[in-house]
Amino acid sequence: MKLKKKTKIVIIVMIVLIIILAVVMVINYYKKINSNITEDNGIEFINNKVIIFFNNDVEAERCRQIIAEIGGEVSHAEEFINCYEVTLNEKFFSYDELKQYCEELEKSYKEIQTTTADLVMKVGPA
Repeated sequence: MKLKKKTKIVIIVMIVLIIILAVVMVINYYKKINSNITEDNGIEFINNKVIIFFNNDVEAERCRQIIAEIGGEVSHAEEFINCYEVTLNEKFFSYDELKQYCEELEKSYKEIQTTTADLVMKVGPA
């Protein structure tokens, strides 16, 4: 089956537009992440994210309930190990503040095994 020349052009234009849209979405995603990267005493971290590890016996539903209670939203989850990357409504401007917040979470919820800041590590040439 032969496609007409106009049809081929339309298909090529559509593919190019899809590729452009995908590139723009990726660029905007990384701009958003970079706007939340903070450096404090040489430690780079995302100022509105924490990583929460829940105890193994905690159900996923309860994990998500706790995350909602703290005003967070799941950015990424590895539910088979009860690990959640959580975006918070609040931003912390020092690593010590965020570390203290993590410690308070661990004290407030017996279901939480440990929490940590979402640290940033540069990969590649400096």
